[in-house]
Amino acid sequence: MKPLFCLVLAAGTLAWADDASDRAAVQTVIRQFNDPHTRASVLAPGADIPDLSGRPWDERSRIYFTFKDVRFITHNVALADATASQYGSLMWRNQPAVFILKRLGGEWKIDSLRLLANPGAQIVPVSNTRSEPRP
Repeated sequence: MKPLFCLVLAAGTLAWADDASDRAAVQTVIRQFNDPHTRASVLAPGADIPDLSGRPWDERSRIYFTFKDVRFITHNVALADATASQYGSLMWRNQPAVFILKRLGGEWKIDSLRLLANPGAQIVPVSNTRSEPRP
């Protein structure tokens, strides 16, 4: 029984180490995505990415993404939360962004990016019941 417990403990430690290295790799991919010169190298073939180029006469900065957290859906698919920030002479805008990444040939690549238009929206669980009627 004791060897079995040690084996389970060792497997859990190895899984955590892999998770930590994958987390760091995803964070690096998002950091590289911020640079327009290296952006193409971190995109999966056929990636679904909105146009982030902006306009040449626009006074706003390009959009910068800051990694917040990642959730591994499967061993080869990750969902990463980020903040998209853009600066201008009279404004500063932050909005949530979601990256979907997949592991291709041992490397994490961005497959999809979504900028969430309404950061104030909340998802309320259906099972949430109230004792008083809604207005």
